[in-house]
Amino acid sequence: MKTYPPFNIKQLANIQVRSKASHAAGMMLYSLTFAMDPRIVLEIGTYAGYTAIHTALALSGNGRIWTIDIDGKGQQICIEESKRLGVNDKIKFIVGNSQSINWYLPIDILYIDGDHSYDAVLADFTKYSPHVSIKGVIVFHDTNNGLASKRVVNHAIISNWDCLHIDRFPGLTLCQRSKVSI
Repeated sequence: MKTYPPFNIKQLANIQVRSKASHAAGMMLYSLTFAMDPRIVLEIGTYAGYTAIHTALALSGNGRIWTIDIDGKGQQICIEESKRLGVNDKIKFIVGNSQSINWYLPIDILYIDGDHSYDAVLADFTKYSPHVSIKGVIVFHDTNNGLASKRVVNHAIISNWDCLHIDRFPGLTLCQRSKVSI
């Protein structure tokens, strides 16, 4: 029997790591994680760990989030905050370029929010999307018109992914393999 974390609105309200751009993403990832009950979440782009902490708060049982960041500058902030909230055991840090990581595990939620250039977002999609489980979801950050992530989403749609765009600053798009229902 799976154990679910107790919903605690005070924990969400007390997260100290804040950025306007990540607030909507954090809340959406919390909800998505709670609903999907993933075993493995991979986040590309940690920054200060705001979305990683939201995700960790919603993980049940043996669920874990791995977060990759090129330089790990925000890692200490995320470690301190996750310890304060009691979820530090749910977050695993990888410092390095997302393209140099040797990834082999199946991914239930892939959150792409690293280097925002078109080539980098496309490379992350190309490298990690084959590892996304059959009912898994890819979440692209910064997908409002004119941004590189939006152009990659268009590529994903052509590659047989169904996508839903949430048009709030800065834009989030959720994609799932075509003809799959959760």
